[in-house]
Amino acid sequence: MKRLMPATGFVALALLSAVPEAQQPIAGSFVPVTDKMLASPDPGDWLMWRRTWNSWGYSPLTQINKTNVRQLTLAWSHAMTPGIQEGTPLVHSGILFMPNPADVIHALNAKTGDLLWEYKRAWPEDLKKYFPVPEINRNLAIHGSYIIDTSGDDFVFALDASTGRLAWETKILDYRLGAQQTSGPIIVNGKVISGRGCEPEGGPDAWLVFEPRVLDALDGLEPGARVIVLTWLDRADRDTLRVHPRDDASNPLRGVFGTRSADRPNPIGLHEVKVLAVEGNRVRVSDLEALDGTPVVDLKPVI
Repeated sequence: MKRLMPATGFVALALLSAVPEAQQPIAGSFVPVTDKMLASPDPGDWLMWRRTWNSWGYSPLTQINKTNVRQLTLAWSHAMTPGIQEGTPLVHSGILFMPNPADVIHALNAKTGDLLWEYKRAWPEDLKKYFPVPEINRNLAIHGSYIIDTSGDDFVFALDASTGRLAWETKILDYRLGAQQTSGPIIVNGKVISGRGCEPEGGPDAWLVFEPRVLDALDGLEPGARVIVLTWLDRADRDTLRVHPRDDASNPLRGVFGTRSADRPNPIGLHEVKVLAVEGNRVRVSDLEALDGTPVVDLKPVI
């Protein structure tokens, strides 16, 4: 998928022989969207990401066809928020609702391109520490008199479709736990449905097994202590220098030194864990993100 980066804008095209005035939708009289309307949308509406639940992405409108498509000319354009552009607008009651990067939403008069309202969501300052590309926002949902979206900081929220004011928001997960999404929700039977690409930080409990000759080095290590485990990621690809963060192809390529990828020239793993038990030459720890059999290089206390 090709990504469009700044500067970018939304472009509307029109036929040289325009649709008669009576057939052009006029913004201003918003009609609430029902489940019935979502199931069978008006031909002139686009009420969900792929328009219908079967995800055909097909418009039944016939004004533009293969005989006149070359007559399309620019009707208006609108500047969008800088960033990765993958958004699909919704259209209803003559209003075009456009998801912009970084949880910015614009409502435009679909006929003129005039901005009716703008919503900008405030993010936590450390969001990008946990989610490399929170700017991606592919789609919105609409139900009743609300425009509904999911946010980079893991909320689902609703805006008044007429004013853009926040109507309600519900926290889904703590963004610091590794949950992420780049697509908005869909509405089915009045319910908001949103998927998550969850990569929880941490891992299962694990036993570290040491050679008997270093047994004395474990003296003083007590349950409850927090330690750094250094590992040698022996199954990593040492020739890899750039990766898509979190193995998600929608994330831009980044140098491995700016990611937590195991693949890197010198694949040393660093894991902060809690000691649960010490039994002979074995140490049980919590939340160790490592494959079974990964060599342990060293243990160091957290100071």
